[in-house]
Amino acid sequence: MSFGASSIGGTISAVGGNGGVANYPGTAEGACNNLARSGGGGGGGRVKIIVNPCHTNTVTATVSVNGGSGGAANNGHVAGLGGSAGSYFNNIQHPSYSSLVAGTLTSGNQTLCIGSSPAAINANVSTGGVNTYSYQWYATKTACASPTTGTGSSPNSGWLAISASSNTQNLSVAGVQQGIADLGGGQGTYCFQRRTQSGNCFAWTTSVTLTLDQFTTAAAGPDQDVCATTATLAGNAPATGVGTWTLISGAGTITTPTSPTSGLTALGVGANTFRWTLLNGSCADSQDDVIITRSVATTAAAGPDQDVCATTATLAGNAPATGVGTWTLISGAGTITTPTSPTSGLTALGAGANTFRWTLPNGSCADSQDDVIITRSVATTAAAGPDQDVCATTATLAGNAPATGVGTWTLISGAGTITTPTSPTSGLTALGAGANTFRWTLPNGSCADSQDDVIITRSVATTAAAGPDQDVCATTATLAGNAPATGVGTWTLISGAGTITTPTSPTSGLTALGAGANTFRWTLPNGSCADSQDDVIITRSVATTAAAGPDQDVCATTATLAGNAPATGVGTWTLISGAGTITTPTSPTSGLTALGAGANTFRWTLPNGSCTDSQDDVVITRSVATTAAAGPDQDVCATTATLAGNAPATGVGTWTLISGAGTITTPPLRHRA
Repeated sequence: MSFGASSIGGTISAVGGNGGVANYPGTAEGACNNLARSGGGGGGGRVKIIVNPCHTNTVTATVSVNGGSGGAANNGHVAGLGGSAGSYFNNIQHPSYSSLVAGTLTSGNQTLCIGSSPAAINANVSTGGVNTYSYQWYATKTACASPTTGTGSSPNSGWLAISASSNTQNLSVAGVQQGIADLGGGQGTYCFQRRTQSGNCFAWTTSVTLTLDQFTTAAAGPDQDVCATTATLAGNAPATGVGTWTLISGAGTITTPTSPTSGLTALGVGANTFRWTLLNGSCADSQDDVIITRSVATTAAAGPDQDVCATTATLAGNAPATGVGTWTLISGAGTITTPTSPTSGLTALGAGANTFRWTLPNGSCADSQDDVIITRSVATTAAAGPDQDVCATTATLAGNAPATGVGTWTLISGAGTITTPTSPTSGLTALGAGANTFRWTLPNGSCADSQDDVIITRSVATTAAAGPDQDVCATTATLAGNAPATGVGTWTLISGAGTITTPTSPTSGLTALGAGANTFRWTLPNGSCADSQDDVIITRSVATTAAAGPDQDVCATTATLAGNAPATGVGTWTLISGAGTITTPTSPTSGLTALGAGANTFRWTLPNGSCTDSQDDVVITRSVATTAAAGPDQDVCATTATLAGNAPATGVGTWTLISGAGTITTPPLRHRA
């Protein structure tokens, strides 16, 4: 059943028996007593009604009762009802008195920092009820809803009676502190309400709050190194109030400034400082800064590869944007003198390629690495190979292999085509006659190049020509060989006798030549070609003196010559004067015919090779008988006279003293042609 804005609770039950009249309750029963009366009359019901008179004094009841025969109903009461049907009664009147009013609080809500003294909570006096009041203060830390329902006296869960505030109209400072302490104290919102009791009625004030703010030290979180343009802040949550992020230096957008873990975007390169400010309500604000360092990845550059000749070098890495770079040896050999210096020196470099790595730390970004190769060249001395003598127009070079890089052949002098200039053993074609110089150049990286020359001599076969055979008269002569195209020719004695004064001279002199034929050989070396030889005969003639034989006087027209035999060659008779036919001119003992009368002169000529011919004449006188005529006799007076004989046709006439006396001054008289 309901009583307008208020409510009553009741139990209506039918009780058998004769019903009677339910009388008006007496004042002694009190305004808030239970009403219980039995209706008069047979079979009447008994009704029990509980009414809360602490509210309005007019109620409306709707009653449904089943019962037997009942009695009468009086005003303000419910009687037992007769009959079997339920009956309805309206406008049942309650006794008239004022409702209980708790009174209002005159103190407002409070906010203060823990440790500060609160203010007392004051309230007006309650009104209504039966005009006698007692008070009890309650507090809670969980919620500030009404602590009770209706006029109940027991609070809802979570409310605690303040022990130091029993029956006080106002809650003193000590009472407030006691309530906080009874609830455990600490930061939070405390709700206070006062309960008023009047008789058996209760009334509650509205709540008043006391908020205790806890001072929280701002903690912006650890500094961060990030690689991206975004990050997440890590501030602590405020115990009370609201925290706020602000940018102090650098750059960056705070996406949610009041969130302890706000995101950040558009972070600047390097250090960006953000401040976390905690608004601690009534407590002092607290601030803390955090540095978000955005690393920009630096790409490691170890520098260009190097070729060096020495065992030392200098690295050329780039400087790190942040932190310290580090050199490490990856392969090869070498000592890094200052591993953290971009331009560290190197010592004890290994021969060949040595790889070093430059690692740059990039904060929260990934490290960057780059390698550089320092190649230490070991100088190789070029060796073009031994000089060569060849007969053909082709040859094969014999250079040594380079330790590094590629060697190169070049033509320095002469002629020739290098078939593979970069091959140590390249072929050669079209070689020029004589010396052809080729250079083998070895690159030695950063060391100086090395060069060596080789001479490829192409011999052109020269045919030896010892010169024409010679006939000489002396024991000396001069040879006439041809000059060699290459090398030195040599004379040798093959047969006969003779001394070669300069055996390697084509025109060497000869001494002590043997008589007759002396054979000398001229040998020409032709390098790698076969030697060539030619012989020359130097015939030394020994001069033979021609002897034509004794003159002859013959009477006949024939005679026989008596020349000596030639040592060499063939002698020859010739008619010099007179007349006569030489029957065999080359025969030393040739016959003569048709001799002229008188003296006939014949010449015997002996050839002596290179010596001068030798000649001798013989006179063959053919006598023709002549009668001597001594001339006429003379008579002289003196002791001298001149004879007057006739001239002999041939021969010589002779005067002889026959008798008498006288000296013949020129006895013989011979006529020769």
